[in-house]
Amino acid sequence: MTPLQPLLSTACLTTALLGTAASGQQSEHSAPHQLQEEQLQEEQLQEEQLKEQAREQEIEERILEHMEEYERLQQERAQEQAQEELRERESRVIGPPRGPIVRGQMRRYEYNVKVWIGYLFSEDPYNQNESIQIQCNSTQLILPVVMDGSFHSVNPDSIKVSGMIGNAWQTSDLPWTLRGPHPDGTAEIVLEFPAIDTDAIGMTVHWKVEAWEPQVKDKEAGRLPWPEKWPKEAEKFLKQSSYIDSTSETVLDFVRGITNDRQREVPIYLAAKEIIRHAVTHFFDVNGGRHSSLSISGNGTVIRNGQGSRGDMTCLAVGCLRAAGIPARPVLGLGEVWNNAEAMFEKRPILWGEFYLPGCGWIFFDPFKMRGTGIKWKSLDVPWEWFGTENDHAERTPLAYRLERPGNPSGRFCAAVDGLDRSSMWGEDGTAIVDFSTYRWSVGMWGWMVENCNTFGCNERRMKSITQINRTGSLFD
Repeated sequence: MTPLQPLLSTACLTTALLGTAASGQQSEHSAPHQLQEEQLQEEQLQEEQLKEQAREQEIEERILEHMEEYERLQQERAQEQAQEELRERESRVIGPPRGPIVRGQMRRYEYNVKVWIGYLFSEDPYNQNESIQIQCNSTQLILPVVMDGSFHSVNPDSIKVSGMIGNAWQTSDLPWTLRGPHPDGTAEIVLEFPAIDTDAIGMTVHWKVEAWEPQVKDKEAGRLPWPEKWPKEAEKFLKQSSYIDSTSETVLDFVRGITNDRQREVPIYLAAKEIIRHAVTHFFDVNGGRHSSLSISGNGTVIRNGQGSRGDMTCLAVGCLRAAGIPARPVLGLGEVWNNAEAMFEKRPILWGEFYLPGCGWIFFDPFKMRGTGIKWKSLDVPWEWFGTENDHAERTPLAYRLERPGNPSGRFCAAVDGLDRSSMWGEDGTAIVDFSTYRWSVGMWGWMVENCNTFGCNERRMKSITQINRTGSLFD
């Protein structure tokens, strides 16, 4: 060992001890800082976690708000849809009835209607020796038909039309169209004729119909309130129309005498019942016993005289309902009428009425049939015959809801019906019904002919419309 080695070893040991001491001192000083850093990091982590939790909570709250908003919007949409469906249901005035008005047993029929129009002097419409010529460049025959009603439905594919020129037994294929159906369910069958020079023209129409027996639950109907607003298609039947004088002072005073202007204080069904009761019992005589007559004198005349025709009874009831603020309409259709001369029922044009029950549909009534059933003393909360419920009503077929010419065709109409006198509706141009003594099995009917004829064709003579109607009561399918 050299003399320097012990010194070097001692120096190295001293240096190591000093280094250890220094690092120990350094560790003692750095430990608190490290702890602080760890605490700071932990606090930062906790803060970030809290922020993350806050963000997640905020997101959840926003999602919840959006979900609540979505649910609210869904509920609003559902309510709006329900209200829209209700409005649509209440605004529908055609098709199947609803609520207390129901369709009973269904029946199926086939109808064949033959309209024969010519200028005839004799009461025998088949006497061709006394006819004169019809000369037209072109013309139309028009027949109304209700396609979709509360208690019947016509299959448009079943309609078949043919024309007749000069010969009632030989048909011709002529162009025809179905104009409609219109919003109220009505339509017109229009047959086109070319240039003609003949003594008579005609049309044959065939169709199939499904009919239901009308039924009304009186107690349920008697609880329905008045609506805030009438559907558009029902509202038009509040207005005055041909032969329905609903705005005349005579009719208004008559209705005030019934209701004392308090009709809206009771359910609409009961108000309508009471008004119709008074309109029916106001008659002490119906056209001198000629029950099949449809001549109309006007509401005012009927109220003053207390008598009129079967058609007058319906028109007065309809006019009174309109005057009281209830949509009502006359219905022109085919129904059975007793023929005293032949001692049999025959199919003839007749009138009955309908009024609108809000949100439910149309309720039929027949003032003529209601006579003699004791309605003057019957309670309003019990069913009445021929008011809302009647199985035999399914035997009828409605053709029009008004008493004037249908649609809006071009040109003025010839007087294609025979007027009994100028004081009745039948002497007017374009009226819808013919009322005269028919020959044997023929039935008075209505039809229209557009004016394109010469002087022999429109004005010098009045037309007579002869119709033969046959309905088969058997099922056809």
